[in-house]
Amino acid sequence: MALIGFTSAKGSPGVTTSALALTLCWHHATGRTALLVEADPAGGDIAAGYLRASAAAHDGRAVVAAARDLEVADAVIAHALRLDDTGHALLLTGGAAAIPAQLRTGLADLATRPGVDVLIDLGRIRETPTPPAVEVDLLLVVLRSSLRTVAATRDRIAAVHAPVPRDQVRLLVVGERRPYDAAEIATALGCPVLGSMAWDPTAAEVLSEGAAQSWRFARSALMRSASALAREVHVSVEAGVQQELAGRGTTEGETRRPSRGQAEVAS
Repeated sequence: MALIGFTSAKGSPGVTTSALALTLCWHHATGRTALLVEADPAGGDIAAGYLRASAAAHDGRAVVAAARDLEVADAVIAHALRLDDTGHALLLTGGAAAIPAQLRTGLADLATRPGVDVLIDLGRIRETPTPPAVEVDLLLVVLRSSLRTVAATRDRIAAVHAPVPRDQVRLLVVGERRPYDAAEIATALGCPVLGSMAWDPTAAEVLSEGAAQSWRFARSALMRSASALAREVHVSVEAGVQQELAGRGTTEGETRRPSRGQAEVAS
């Protein structure tokens, strides 16, 4: 139903960790399946981190590209890794190569299917927007609340707004009030904050490094905030869809896809 991108200005503010946390919480929070796609030009980290190298040699995007007996969208589902026992949290791993046009089309087709949302880890924002592009319904710019990260994001936010409509760009703050709150950050960057993720290094290490997962992980501040954020993201995307359809004078049964922005990623 939606294609949601995650990016950041520089450094490691928690893009992959946030996207992965949302993917794991998505079905419980929204009742929908989430497919997380690694599209960081620097290469994906989840197989070597969260999965502890159990799928380090698996390049899902390459496998999908080689599949000849399935439609691209079906091949994505067939070759994605299952991240939980429900089968509703999926991961399409990928290396540093750009996403080919055929796969971009397949992901867009997949995002139109009922009950499926596609989350894409896009890596860093380009200084100057240039191809390749991934079209998204919502682009979340992830940042911490420190002065250094806010300043870096301010320098790059114009590169986001060039190819992506402003109403499709939102901020995701990791560790609000360390020291700045959401309102201060939104004012400084001229962009609304959609939500925040808790600052929880212990739980984050499970997702980024594959640290041992205890029973407390599911109830951690990080995962509770991810579940709440998943609902906020879902509501935001649905509101955008309904607004677009109302503007067109159509119903969701006729067409449900709003105009997507082109999110540029770092080379």
